[in-house]
Amino acid sequence: MMRFSIVVPWLLIVAAVALVVLAPATWLDRRIAAASGGTLRLNDSEGTVWQGRGALGDVGGTWRIPVAWRISPLPLLRGAIDIELAPSADSDAARGRLLLENDGADLRNVALRMPASVLGTLASTRLPVEPGGELILDAPQFRYQPNQIDGAFNLRWQRARLATAGSTVDLGTVTAHVAPQGSALVGVISNVGGDAHIDGDVSFSASGIALRANIAPGPNVPPDIARMLAALGSADANGVVHLQWSARR
Repeated sequence: MMRFSIVVPWLLIVAAVALVVLAPATWLDRRIAAASGGTLRLNDSEGTVWQGRGALGDVGGTWRIPVAWRISPLPLLRGAIDIELAPSADSDAARGRLLLENDGADLRNVALRMPASVLGTLASTRLPVEPGGELILDAPQFRYQPNQIDGAFNLRWQRARLATAGSTVDLGTVTAHVAPQGSALVGVISNVGGDAHIDGDVSFSASGIALRANIAPGPNVPPDIARMLAALGSADANGVVHLQWSARR
């Protein structure tokens, strides 16, 4: 009887450890769904919580980002999450390393490709236009803490386009170099190619996201596209459209 009373607790401990170690990757799907209010899901997940792969996407299935990961268990002892985005045969898969600790994030050699439609999913307010093309994030070294921001990252919007009411404008390739400026992150926006010239800035702060942009239609832009651009903001005497948009947290 004494041996039985000793064995049972040990069996329960072993079972609990096995449950944690072998926790399926599908557990992450439930956590991501809960954290995003049901807007994001991890689909087609394989492996375990600690090492697996899947596709991050919106609940409607309109976009997918392949991901493969390894999570180191030791940093969990100090309340940190160390995630390595593992190499994958899929050229579009995310890669790099993220350390999440003390309400901050440390990104090292992070590269992420995603459809521009992800902006509509993540925005807290409805966007005035539907973005198309592909967004590419390149963060060689970037660290965010509530009281300190170090490093910078680059954003590139390839095959950039805006659509609304059946009209679409081509913006070519839009780029932004985002770096700390006071307590915010600010990126200067410019583009190459397309049917219009764009310049402006975007800022990320504790209060939300703010975008300011000037869009100058080219001489060969059809009238319906020019009217679409004018509807996005206020046009000056030269036809340049001044757009302002913000999303508060």
